Amino acid sequence: MSLENNDYTPWLISPRNTPEQTALQQSLQAQGWNIAENCYISPLAHIAHSTLNMEKDCIISADVFIRTATITMGENCSLNPGVYMQGPITMGDNVRIGPRANMIAENHNHKDVLRPIVEQGNFSKGITIGNDVWIGCN
Repeated sequence: MSLENNDYTPWLISPRNTPEQTALQQSLQAQGWNIAENCYISPLAHIAHSTLNMEKDCIISADVFIRTATITMGENCSLNPGVYMQGPITMGDNVRIGPRANMIAENHNHKDVLRPIVEQGNFSKGITIGNDVWIGCN
């Protein structure tokens, strides 16, 4: 079986400003997202309860899952298929995140062993990734 869907290889899409992509980005910008020029967000990505700030030339591929996150992407960043992100994450310029990489910038509180973990809340320190970084798959 062959997948001909470029949402799994969106760097091959040219031009990126298709009418569908423009409409998607406009609806996201109306929700407070900042999306710069020549970015691409796959309609097959799953983004819930999150905010994105994307500088120019950024790509979010199919099957990316972002939830309860604040993601800041520098210029020319890409999230490959299957990436999972949660919490506050900041990327510099020219960052590549490989397929199925997981970045979770928050955790459950668990100091009180007498209370169920679900009652103890969460905490977050965030993740910061510098410039020109490649994080491989898985």
